[in-house]
Amino acid sequence: MKLRTIQTEDDKHVKEVITKAFEQSDHGHNGEATLVETIRELPTYNQELEVVALVDSDIVGHGLLSEAVVKNDTNDLKGLVLAPLSVVPDYQNQGIGSHVLLELEKRAKETEHTFITILGDPSFYSRFGYVSAKNSHVRIPLDVPSEYLLMKKLKPEMTEGISFYNRIFGS
Repeated sequence: MKLRTIQTEDDKHVKEVITKAFEQSDHGHNGEATLVETIRELPTYNQELEVVALVDSDIVGHGLLSEAVVKNDTNDLKGLVLAPLSVVPDYQNQGIGSHVLLELEKRAKETEHTFITILGDPSFYSRFGYVSAKNSHVRIPLDVPSEYLLMKKLKPEMTEGISFYNRIFGS
């Protein structure tokens, strides 16, 4: 398996990876591929924070981090949201998603961003140090059970003593 930054010619294959991965998930496909296309059009999109996993020359995994801002009365902190992390069903449970996540985290630590949030399975992401975002008082304007909103501080020294009371998506 090889990891690399996405290239423009990968877009069609990535869309297929995302669709196949989420069609097989417990929640089904809910527009994750369209979300990726939308994120790529944002002025804050950073191509270095979109990674594909290849086996031979086939794209079998994908991950994307996009910018989010947590605002409270005194601070605006830039962070990232993982959405989505996808692996083709035939290649799941082989560590590919873990490798993509760790590569994205490594790249994120080289930016000014202070945290990563994820809507995902706590049993998977807790292995990588993600904890419930409600512990930091983070909320989002989506109707999801709070245990699935997870967060990892990339630069704890920059977020120490700060409560994130406002939403990270929207205003």
